[in-house]
Amino acid sequence: MPNAALTESSQKKFFLILCVYFGLHVAIRTLISGTADLDESEQLVLTQKFACGYGWQPPLYTWLQIFFFKTFGVSIFSLALLKNLLLLSIYLFTYFNVRFVTRSSLCGILGATSLLFIPQVAWESQRDLTHSVLASAIVTATLFVFLRLRKNAWGGYVALGTCMGLGLLSKYNYAAFFSGLALAAVTLSEFRPRILNKKILLSLAICFVILLPHLHWAFFNRAALASTAYQFHRHSAGELFSDATLGVGRLLAAVLFHVGPFAAIFLGLFFRRIVSAGSFDKNIFAQLFARQYLFIVAGLLGAILVLRATGFKDRWFEPIFISLPLLVFSLAGDWIQPRQKNFLLLFGGVVALAVLTIIPGRILFAEKLSRVPLPNAPFQKMGNELAKQIPRDALLIAENKWIGGNLRLLFPERNVVTADLAKLFSATNRTCVVIWDATRRQTPSLKLDQFVGEFSEKNPSEAEIHFAEAVYQYHNAKKFRLGISTPNP
Repeated sequence: MPNAALTESSQKKFFLILCVYFGLHVAIRTLISGTADLDESEQLVLTQKFACGYGWQPPLYTWLQIFFFKTFGVSIFSLALLKNLLLLSIYLFTYFNVRFVTRSSLCGILGATSLLFIPQVAWESQRDLTHSVLASAIVTATLFVFLRLRKNAWGGYVALGTCMGLGLLSKYNYAAFFSGLALAAVTLSEFRPRILNKKILLSLAICFVILLPHLHWAFFNRAALASTAYQFHRHSAGELFSDATLGVGRLLAAVLFHVGPFAAIFLGLFFRRIVSAGSFDKNIFAQLFARQYLFIVAGLLGAILVLRATGFKDRWFEPIFISLPLLVFSLAGDWIQPRQKNFLLLFGGVVALAVLTIIPGRILFAEKLSRVPLPNAPFQKMGNELAKQIPRDALLIAENKWIGGNLRLLFPERNVVTADLAKLFSATNRTCVVIWDATRRQTPSLKLDQFVGEFSEKNPSEAEIHFAEAVYQYHNAKKFRLGISTPNP
């Protein structure tokens, strides 16, 4: 049948375009700079040892990155490959999920394309995010499983439990997504049997087994997890009204920043359809996703009132709002006209090309833009000079994870320690080399000196200081300098 052939051909072309797009991102990131950004550096440091927990973020992304490093080597390529495979999976799962709820391959393509209208997905996820990208991928996989769940299908509940466990190991705010989804399903007769039946106990058991090693670690590392609460910046004024006002304002700002462009585009295209009460009454999927968001927002408002949470970051909402295309296209899928289809595809292509251009452009034209992004730091240029000043068996103590991660790129066979990873390594009977950013400060900070003294039981204040210096990549007007010292016993 011609129409079926055309649909299959369009799908293949779209999948090919996605593979080429993310393949280009891998190539650009690998070739444009050998210096790691913040979140990349964190993974370079954390992946030195396998552990059931590393800090306030769950460990699954680090476990995956360890596998990629062992397979492809400790490199920018391995970092970029994992990130872009996860992003590719988000777009593919979104395609299949939207196609399922609309019964339309065209809507599936447009739904996946619409992810480019969410800044955190199109831009920030490429620039420097890790855990949020993984959590978003598992959220879309969870929706893939849940939408196809059948009451009598044991395999579906095994897959659901696996997704639940992996989701919580990817980022803790996965719990907000799944709680909202489960509560929404219970309120709808169409989905209630999928949650309120004995087989869901199997899913919960599988989830618990997957989480068990991390839960064991968390029990004995409660202080590390307590820092998660700090991320919410609990306000200390002590007045409920002022705290609530501040919290609601910041929550609203974070949500608007995250979904504002996406909402503006689709309200402009389908305003009457989206705001129509009748649209929700006729579509069970629209009711599911709308109620899910209502429960999530209610939970966040509860956190503001009960926990006095006042700090919200827009990137935290990526795993929660990654399902927006499902809500929008379940409402407007059968209203799409050629003009709207062409606009979404054309505008999506423009955004994709802009991201492909700006991602390397901000690094290549740093001098003209009068900015110095972290990937411009000339660690590779200083590699030989650093190697001369660092003994082969030395334990490297870095001022922060960014410096530590880039040192590991240069010296993957050596251990790199930062203050929050001191438990993973020992300085006993080892030469320690302290390295810090000496661009503006010739000596280590007092905080770094204190850590070095406590960790290595050596005296950092009497160590001779050396420097390694080079001009920034693509920015010859500025220099970057590292300080190097070897504390005395």
